[in-house]
Amino acid sequence: MEREKLFLEETSKKKNKWLSGVEVSEELQRLAAEIAAGSILVGGEKLPIGDSFSLVIKKQFKKGILSCEFSLHVPVGEFEEEQSSSQQMEEVKPQRYPSAGGKKLKRDINRLWKELVKHVNEKSTVPDELGRELEMMIEDYNLNANPQWAASWHACADKVKFCIAAAKKGDFGSARDTIDEIVQQTRTCHKLYK
Repeated sequence: MEREKLFLEETSKKKNKWLSGVEVSEELQRLAAEIAAGSILVGGEKLPIGDSFSLVIKKQFKKGILSCEFSLHVPVGEFEEEQSSSQQMEEVKPQRYPSAGGKKLKRDINRLWKELVKHVNEKSTVPDELGRELEMMIEDYNLNANPQWAASWHACADKVKFCIAAAKKGDFGSARDTIDEIVQQTRTCHKLYK
């Protein structure tokens, strides 16, 4: 199958689903952050992008409805070719990530979290790779955080990072206390938003 046909994703395209101005603004800010970071998440893959784009904004008022469509085009393949030639013809592959909602990513975070908790409970050294991978996945999940509970997610993510750092230093008491805080915060969050 041709690569350009592999990805198709529409965000929030649900008829009769209305978002507040703040929610729309937050969604556009997430896209702007992806562009600024140099990659866009599409169909579960993080695609590297260049810094030259074609942007079309179409506004229309028809039958009492104002519509505003954004179209952003960037030649991903050409950008990848430029990168690969500068890296002595090494193939540039996009990183795999779960698609919208991040269910697989959430399961992976949960698996790594349990492994971290096990290390803390056993007062054993936390492998560097475990800490790095968990922190990376937490950052990647930010794209899937619903605006309704995003602030709680960010606060919890900061506590997880603190817990990892404390465990790496051998401060298992602080790490254990932080785990208890995270568990309590997670329960509260689930009661409010699930």
